[in-house]
Amino acid sequence: MATHWHIVMDRRLMDGDVEVWTTGMLWNEVRSITNAPSKPTFERWLVRANASGRLRKIRGGLYLNACGNKLVSPAAAAGFIRRFAVPSLSWVLEQEWILNNMGDVITCVLPLGPGLPVPNLSRVKTDYGEFWFHALPGQLFEPEAAEVPDWRDTRFSHPRATPEKALCDWLYLAASHRSAISTPPLDLELARLQSDRLARLAKAMKIEPLLTTWLAAKQRYDQDPEIAGNESSAMAN
Repeated sequence: MATHWHIVMDRRLMDGDVEVWTTGMLWNEVRSITNAPSKPTFERWLVRANASGRLRKIRGGLYLNACGNKLVSPAAAAGFIRRFAVPSLSWVLEQEWILNNMGDVITCVLPLGPGLPVPNLSRVKTDYGEFWFHALPGQLFEPEAAEVPDWRDTRFSHPRATPEKALCDWLYLAASHRSAISTPPLDLELARLQSDRLARLAKAMKIEPLLTTWLAAKQRYDQDPEIAGNESSAMAN
């Protein structure tokens, strides 16, 4: 006896190898099953899957696969919301507890250069956070002079910057006249970053002077007795 199509689909979602589904992707998956349902029946199943939390609707036609991974991050949908978008900057540093001000803004970078579409930097609001986009020159977006594991966090199925790349992206944008982004805060937990990787990336992205200047300011901040005293008082309270 043939297995009912919705059981096949539930199992497919539970596999968890796909973090984000579009309506089109799901419909194509359903159509490949023997005795596939009609489009209206499929759409009713989709509504139920969303209502039950197995799928979480990010925006029209775009869903997080919570059935396969309850902890799936909204950031996994960045590349579907804006083609080529990669989570980076403050959001990545917050997720790694390098910055302590956790928020629901997912900061992303987009490539800029010849042969690439002009990036759309308008913000996108969703039920699972607001996506902010910033443009990087293509040679900095994926620096060829650095190994891929230095700039792309391979722990995740979706493209995501390493914390070190997130900081380098931030330093570059803060110094760019094309960006209104401010300099990274000095109270971040620098010890959580891999210093060798940070140095390699700064060299590959040709922002070594920016990093050197910021690190000097960071050292002065950390050695300021008034700052240390305020932190001690906060911990005591």
